[in-house]
Amino acid sequence: MKYQKILFIILIFTTPISSCNSQEQNPNNKRVIIQADIYPHAVTVPEMKCSSDSSQTYSYYLPKKYKITEKFPIIYVFDPKARGALAVNKFCNAAEKFGWIVIGSNIIRNKLTWQEIQRSLDVLFEDTYNKFSIDVRRVYTAGFSGGARVAASVAILSGNIEGVIACAAGLPNNSKPEKTNFEYIGCVGNADFNYSEMQNLEARMNEWEMSNYFIYFNGKHDWSPDDVIMEAFERLEISAMKKGLVAKNADLTSSLMNRLNAKISQNRNVGLPVDANIEYYMKIVSTFGGLIDVSEYKKLIYEHGNTNEYKSYIAQKKQFDSIEAEGRIRFSQAFNNKDFNQLKKMVQNLKKDIKSTKNTDKKFSLIRIQSTLSLLSFMYSINELNVGNIDNAKGFTDLYEMVDPENPDLHYLRARLSAAKGKLDEALDYLDKAVAAGYDDIATIDSDKVFEQLKNNDKFQTIQKGILKNRIEAK
Repeated sequence: MKYQKILFIILIFTTPISSCNSQEQNPNNKRVIIQADIYPHAVTVPEMKCSSDSSQTYSYYLPKKYKITEKFPIIYVFDPKARGALAVNKFCNAAEKFGWIVIGSNIIRNKLTWQEIQRSLDVLFEDTYNKFSIDVRRVYTAGFSGGARVAASVAILSGNIEGVIACAAGLPNNSKPEKTNFEYIGCVGNADFNYSEMQNLEARMNEWEMSNYFIYFNGKHDWSPDDVIMEAFERLEISAMKKGLVAKNADLTSSLMNRLNAKISQNRNVGLPVDANIEYYMKIVSTFGGLIDVSEYKKLIYEHGNTNEYKSYIAQKKQFDSIEAEGRIRFSQAFNNKDFNQLKKMVQNLKKDIKSTKNTDKKFSLIRIQSTLSLLSFMYSINELNVGNIDNAKGFTDLYEMVDPENPDLHYLRARLSAAKGKLDEALDYLDKAVAAGYDDIATIDSDKVFEQLKNNDKFQTIQKGILKNRIEAK
């Protein structure tokens, strides 16, 4: 994928001068027209059409204090289903607190080619740089799952992104990025199938001496919760403070310091060994070094980093990581063999182990295996039906129901099976259930060829409207 144009846009577009409908000449003699302050503030706007291509749209949020005569940080947010408003809503509380602009693409999603993504990014950057008053020193990207990989790709390939907030997925590949001059904030839940990937990425980034900050929380594969997003913003603000991009703020420093010390106290309260807090001591040293005295935390790292207790704690975590990795391999082999009786027994045993296991770290290792099975079951069901193997698709859909019965995607998979069998009324009933459960992937429904024969059906069109409503109301 070529990002020359994206890089060019980020480099040449500058922020407005102090006038309405102001024009400024950039280095290639292309005028950047900043429109008057005509856009709503302190509210998520679900759709803005790009001036150069009305088929390209995005959601946006301007902080209450936004004005055309000042420059503001901006963060571009990517959702794997192109739910721009949902993505913006995840960030607007933190953006309001710190005075950032938030942009959420309604176009960029999983399943697009790199060329399609590139074109949308080109239009998106150009349009937002024309319409909003942006501090070009402070341009950020963020995303969830596949969107997190897009966010990281833009930072790596442009070299002009100040920081990335990556929720639930890492880099586009496992190798060291060509450019590492940006702050990387990784966020992942302990029940997320990408948890191990993110842990390994943190270790590699430390080896690369790349500035990073990882936040682990209780949760599954989803957008990070509000408090995690707020913590990510605090870290990025402090990084900007250390670089002289913003004024020093003692209250902000205290806020993040108190947040980290609260996590240390929580670990102590639940009986974890003192050495389990070393990761937080390291975060404090890397975040606040140069701003405040962190010698106390350096001492704690030195005192506890080589103790037998710490080595035992790390060894046990590695043992559970191995159990998780081996479990994934066993299930992957069984999936490839398509032995559904064996798979059902394996899932039943896994669920029993999850229920009976007392050790928290081991329990979550097993839960992450189950999360992986949800992803595998979904993908295999889709692929089998795409090649016309209805029986195998049903087998994988039945497995999906065993491991992730509350997911709205289950009803979508059942609808695909019914439609493929020619049971159109049954397919519509399942789609109704999907809507009731919150299914909101309108792009997938619109493009799925298995539903082609339902396009002119009144009930199907009502279902489409319901899915679109879910998408708009998603929070």
